[in-house]
Amino acid sequence: MKLAELSLLEKTIEEAEFVLVGLGEEWWVQPDEIKKIEKYRLLYERLEKAGQLERGIPFWIALYYENEIPHKLAFAYQNLHTLLKNKNYFIVSKTLDPYLKKYGFIEEKYVNPCGNHEFLQCTEKCGSRLVAVKEMIADLEEYLNKICENEGLENKCKCIDCGSRLVFNNIYAEKYSQAGYEKKWEIYMKWLQGTVNKKLAVLELGVGMNFPTVIRWPFEKTVLYNQKSTFFRINETLSMLTPEISERGYSRSENSVDTILACKKNNISL
Repeated sequence: MKLAELSLLEKTIEEAEFVLVGLGEEWWVQPDEIKKIEKYRLLYERLEKAGQLERGIPFWIALYYENEIPHKLAFAYQNLHTLLKNKNYFIVSKTLDPYLKKYGFIEEKYVNPCGNHEFLQCTEKCGSRLVAVKEMIADLEEYLNKICENEGLENKCKCIDCGSRLVFNNIYAEKYSQAGYEKKWEIYMKWLQGTVNKKLAVLELGVGMNFPTVIRWPFEKTVLYNQKSTFFRINETLSMLTPEISERGYSRSENSVDTILACKKNNISL
């Protein structure tokens, strides 16, 4: 079935006892978008000229996340917060940014299983110790300038246990440490158990086939087993539903950020 009216989405959320939300690739900020801002474009060009792209790009992205967010995405997060603020919700997000925290979502009600750009881990994963970026680098822009100049970085971002280099604690680390999200994942699993045989609204927003075991397949399984659930899959290119859940599922072939942007408190319209 197709989601004919966005008002159905709001009505389902309002009537639900629990709301589960998955945020996927459509909520990512792409590097090409970052480079549209002159400050970041010039930094990127300096890193490229210095031959330091591989080393510097993660910190370049972290600097952007710390200070910027596209207006469109900012308004979408605000609208999503309005939709969920009075509900018993949980968000599973594949994003690596801090925007859920910045826009007022309760930290115990979301998890980022793909990691983030806020913590560092040892490249060798010698232990579960994670270090906040700000503990190692007080000023990311200054650090990026030093990377461009290849200056004075030998003792920066080193593991205090084994001396190996520190990298961002996310899925792009060669030996990704899951310590950063395990406790929240346990909270999520406990919350999910509490939704069994309850009226559950499941919103899968812009989730593609990168890491489908994180959101896409588990959400389908949740909907399959909870006969009181209603599923909304909103995706610009991958909105199809599996036959097993199609009777309680609705799809919309549209960018999910645009869909949430169309949402207004007590009034959702195209």
